[in-house]
Amino acid sequence: VYLDRLLTDYKDKKGFIFFYRYKAKKDDISWKLASVGLVSENPHQFIVEDNSQINLAGFGAASLKPFRYNQYEFTAFSETKFNEKEPIADQLKKMLKKIIYARRNSAKNFYEEENDTIGLSDIHE
Repeated sequence: VYLDRLLTDYKDKKGFIFFYRYKAKKDDISWKLASVGLVSENPHQFIVEDNSQINLAGFGAASLKPFRYNQYEFTAFSETKFNEKEPIADQLKKMLKKIIYARRNSAKNFYEEENDTIGLSDIHE
C-alpha cells in the first residue's frame, strides 16, 4: 500500500524514494515498510542510472564480465514494522535516514536490518 514519497539527495543525484507498507503473507499481524527508488525527479527519466562497474578480475574471476552495481538503488523490503499510532511522516523520515546511513561504512553496523546479522544465540554447535 502506497504511503508517500520523499525527495532526497544521495551523492551527486537527486530523486524520490517511494515508501509502501506491505505484508509478506495475507494473515500477517503487522505491516512492514518497503522502499522503491531512487526515482528521478525529472518526469522524462524514471530510473537514476549509475554506470559504475566493478571489475572482478582481481578476485580470480578473470573470465567474468564486469559486474554492474547501481549505487542509487534503494528498492527493498525491510523488516521495520509500520506503527499505526505514529505519524507516517515521522516513520518515513526515520526509514529514509536509516537506508541512507546504512550505505556508509562507519554506520553500516548500526543501521543494518536485524535479520542480516547473526547473534551468538543463533550459532548452534
